[in-house]
Amino acid sequence: MTPTKRPYRLRSLHRKMSAETWDRTVPCRAGWKREYYGSAAHVRPSWATCIYELALSPRPVVCEFAMRTVTPEDRPALLASFIDAFRYAPEYCSHTMVAYRRAARKYFDGFFGDNRGRWSPTASCCVVDGDRILAAALIKERETIPLLDCVYARPDRFRKGLATAVTAFAENRLLADKERKLKSCALLANGASTAWHSRYGFVELPNWMTAQSRYFNAIWELERRRKWKLITPEEEVLALADLEVWKREHERIELLKESDFRSALPMMD
Repeated sequence: MTPTKRPYRLRSLHRKMSAETWDRTVPCRAGWKREYYGSAAHVRPSWATCIYELALSPRPVVCEFAMRTVTPEDRPALLASFIDAFRYAPEYCSHTMVAYRRAARKYFDGFFGDNRGRWSPTASCCVVDGDRILAAALIKERETIPLLDCVYARPDRFRKGLATAVTAFAENRLLADKERKLKSCALLANGASTAWHSRYGFVELPNWMTAQSRYFNAIWELERRRKWKLITPEEEVLALADLEVWKREHERIELLKESDFRSALPMMD
């Protein structure tokens, strides 16, 4: 009998190796903890989080599948799609599969409960194919600005525009409810999520923690690649240009932190 192949999951790295091998082969990346102890490399996401705001405006909703609002009865299908989608994301990569499933159930307890606000039955929506949920945008109503609590698409639908479609659907519903802004967040380690937020039109708020991570990791990675002769002259020019960008942003937010501490360390309130 052929054993069933386990679905891929992004996992933290905890691997025995020499300190030299670790330094030569494990890159420094913003949003990730890169450590060496116990004769082993340890790489896992940090909790540095990017916080975004979006000025709402009408958007076209382009989707080849059916789309509708979410109901509490969708919870089993939402849970299955969430577990499938976040296999590829860093948010749960340090969890065992048992702990991952438990965390996913806890998330939906909070979403349909009162964590971070009241869930929006008019703006929370999903893309469906039969009884299978392919993507979802889950919205929380709050006293200040509504929150895009979670947006995702299943791995077999990555880069098909479904996350954009459900968010556009939610955005139009929020506009109909007289809302003007939408808040969101993404783990800095989740490059796919931060890139999607920027493409969609979210504006990242100044954040001392993420600026520091980007700047210092750019320094450390350039030094590492120089040390092991892993960088060409052309690549070094590009790396220095990136480093200068993050240096200026770090310096700007350092000044902001001195004059207005809260503005430099935004919270989800």
